[in-house]
Amino acid sequence: MELFEQIRREYEHGGGTIRGIAKKFGIHRRMVREAMPSAVPVEPKTPVRERPKLEPAMAFVDAVLEADKKALTELGLKIQREHFGEFRRHGRPSVCRSRGDH
Repeated sequence: MELFEQIRREYEHGGGTIRGIAKKFGIHRRMVREAMPSAVPVEPKTPVRERPKLEPAMAFVDAVLEADKKALTELGLKIQREHFGEFRRHGRPSVCRSRGDH
């Protein structure tokens, strides 16, 4: 918001051109043009798209992704436990063993 105010001030009172202001602030000319009508940045529009072919499978896809996330968390905890156990047994992490630094 401050950037938009600076751009507007520069354009109105500094007599700068859109190209000059864009170069001065290191932004795109589109952003300078966007700042002219209002000092408040416009929220980007998120298009609402229909997915008629995917809609029947979306519940299944969501379930698979959720199960994947849970499995990755469990796998991470398993690896962490193994790593800690290796460290307790040998006094060093298993990464050193896999690199060959015995």
